[in-house]
Amino acid sequence: MEALSRKLDNLNVYDQVEFKQKFMQSKIYKMIDAEAEIIIWEKNDERALYEFTPRHQFWFKIATMQSCYYIDLLYENNPSRIYDIGCGINWHKQFYPNIYGIAGETEIRGEYLADERGRWGEGLESKLTNIEAMFAINALHFRSVHKIRTLIEEVISTLAINGRAYLSFNSRQIRKHTNKKITTIEVIKYLRYDLAKIESVRWLVVDMDSSYESPMNGNISLVFERI
Repeated sequence: MEALSRKLDNLNVYDQVEFKQKFMQSKIYKMIDAEAEIIIWEKNDERALYEFTPRHQFWFKIATMQSCYYIDLLYENNPSRIYDIGCGINWHKQFYPNIYGIAGETEIRGEYLADERGRWGEGLESKLTNIEAMFAINALHFRSVHKIRTLIEEVISTLAINGRAYLSFNSRQIRKHTNKKITTIEVIKYLRYDLAKIESVRWLVVDMDSSYESPMNGNISLVFERI
């Protein structure tokens, strides 16, 4: 077994108090506040616990601010377009400029709200090349813990140099797709060492928390820039 040497420690994790103070002054927050009935700042609020894509259940009326913290980092490089992979109802598009949603769902409540149909692993990744920014919130975690690094390397390959990506995962789904009994703590420990082997990115956020499993925004959040 390969010796475990390098480890990816948490970096620039989401701080709800600090982010709330800053984000509430923004135009984007004011738009969200005008539309949402419930605004959640906490990472693991119980109201958001549904098994799959809970924003579909809540439609546009619930807003979780954690994802906005990571998405703001994508805008630091002023990208002309940001791809939302597995966008579902394309919720972020109504508030953030330049978001382009891609999803495989056919219809939600009789409507198709993505900008384009497509699925990762079914050819979408080969169509995306030299992109400036993308994110996927709990959309790509339906795989074994041993395949997460390969997934991230696929994402990196779609990015331009200095392109950024934000990915979140719910460790519950990773555990389901791993061929053995594995705990959340073990998933995170494995990823800390395995992802440290990736040398083609600069890590901007490493936010892994074993104290909860969130189907809304995940408990493993990563933001990185291709170098």
